[in-house]
Amino acid sequence: MSFHSLWSLPLQVAVTLYLLYLQIGEAFLAGVAVMVVVVPLNKWLAGKIGKLSVEMMEYKDRRVGLMAEVVAMIRMVKLNAWEATFKRRINGEAQAKELICRILLTPSRPDLVVVVVVVVVVVVVVVVVVVVVVVVVVVVVVVVVVVVLRLRDLLSGFY
Repeated sequence: MSFHSLWSLPLQVAVTLYLLYLQIGEAFLAGVAVMVVVVPLNKWLAGKIGKLSVEMMEYKDRRVGLMAEVVAMIRMVKLNAWEATFKRRINGEAQAKELICRILLTPSRPDLVVVVVVVVVVVVVVVVVVVVVVVVVVVVVVVVVVVVLRLRDLLSGFY
């Protein structure tokens, strides 16, 4: 992240939210609510994926190191008939742990599904709350307009 991102990103978000407010009014608060929920969630997921990727690379490096060792000592391995032993070492632990890391990085992971479901539910709840607030505001405005018009009609009879 560059130095200019420290001041330009908050400025961009503020200008974008202001322009959104000018276009759609108070409904922009739904977007703010989604941002407040999604940004920390995104940071958490990126941290998990980064940690698992580093772990997977360590297992790959270990396996590649074993392969380099076998290639460097190929004559000794062949003369002593150690092929099966080295094959088990190479394909055994490192590959199993690498596979586990790959499985953990796939999107079919149950806790990732739970996180996605929670985010969707939160977004739906925020949208429903915004819609309810807008409907209530519209009803209040209509009632106020009707009351003002009735009062005007009543008061116009006195003049």
